[in-house]
Amino acid sequence: MIPRTLTPHILRALRFFPALALFGVRQAGKTTLVRSLPPLKDKSFLYLDLELESDIRRLETPELFLRQHADSCVIIDEAQRKPELFTLLRSLIDENRTAGRFILLGSASPILRRGLSESLAGRIAYFDISPLHRQELLSVQTEADIPLDQHWLRGGFAPSLLAPDDVFSDEWRRNFTRSYIERDLPEMLLTATGSARGGRITTSLALKLWRMLVHYQGSLLNTAQLASSLGISAPTIQRYIEILEDAALVRRLLPYYANTKKRLIKTPKIYIRDSGLLHALADIPSLHALQGHPLCGQSWEGYVIEQLCSVLTEQTESRFEPTFYRTQNGSECDMVVLRNGEPFISIEIKYSDAPKLSKGHALALEDLQTPHNLVIIPHGSPYPSRNNTIICGLDECLRDILPALLTGSF
Repeated sequence: MIPRTLTPHILRALRFFPALALFGVRQAGKTTLVRSLPPLKDKSFLYLDLELESDIRRLETPELFLRQHADSCVIIDEAQRKPELFTLLRSLIDENRTAGRFILLGSASPILRRGLSESLAGRIAYFDISPLHRQELLSVQTEADIPLDQHWLRGGFAPSLLAPDDVFSDEWRRNFTRSYIERDLPEMLLTATGSARGGRITTSLALKLWRMLVHYQGSLLNTAQLASSLGISAPTIQRYIEILEDAALVRRLLPYYANTKKRLIKTPKIYIRDSGLLHALADIPSLHALQGHPLCGQSWEGYVIEQLCSVLTEQTESRFEPTFYRTQNGSECDMVVLRNGEPFISIEIKYSDAPKLSKGHALALEDLQTPHNLVIIPHGSPYPSRNNTIICGLDECLRDILPALLTGSF
């Protein structure tokens, strides 16, 4: 069992909020996380899985059943399968507003997010569960530590990451992608658009969209070009991308453009969030194949950004926001971390042990005036460079430097 860094935040929320919602893509580890929670002081856990017929039958008279277990913390997995429960939960909570009554798990479904926000506003705390990220793996000190390259190649889904070898890992990711494209994605599009016409997407069209997003990894999102290539409208493509983003499968990194005197790029960049899925879709089965692939640099950039974002989203003391910076004259920075809306950390990402920083990066630092500047490479102890910049390996950054910067102890 690999401890999740969200666990303390979930336990803290259970002491105050009547309900919690844990969103995440299938196989991200939501069920494993809640089943590993330590016993609550005054409540026992009752687990229901709405994909099991036996548990569905237990909720044939849901009000009676849930009233009988008012002293338990009821965990409802795949909660989006019974959205009619949400209004009942609101009534039960309002009758007896005690902390930690319900935990709802769902596979990042738009119907679940919409239903909960409409029915349980003010009564519920939300958590997004990602696949295993690098900082979580670094917290586990064992003889079988997972190397950085293995995590990058295979991604954070536990069955892929912990597979006996790269062949089994690649096979699992290909099967996961296929089942997701054939079953989950059409269902999400249908529920999100509210009509069969709006949600209709064939398996071949979905696969083409995914493969095109692979080639857009780390690039500016051009919905018009995507729409033209797929033969559908740009607004439809925009809606599909939004749904994939809600499902925690892709990330749109927004640009920072507070400086109105510069001619700035205002189009977001797009990334497939899990590097393992990216490599499966790109037919990259091994580290050797990855290192010689044209996608290598974009893959490394997306992987690093995802690891950093996983840490940023779990901060509660200050509001940190990931962005990027690019101007029409060539000034560019891969990632700019905002603290309470102001540039705080500039981050350049290089797949090299001896990175060469461009003139565009130096110009970006002049524009941004960030107090902290990092260049992240695969491996290596931190060392200083020009422009008050620290060059460091990703593990060293996640283990020591980034936590110190975010907590103000650097």
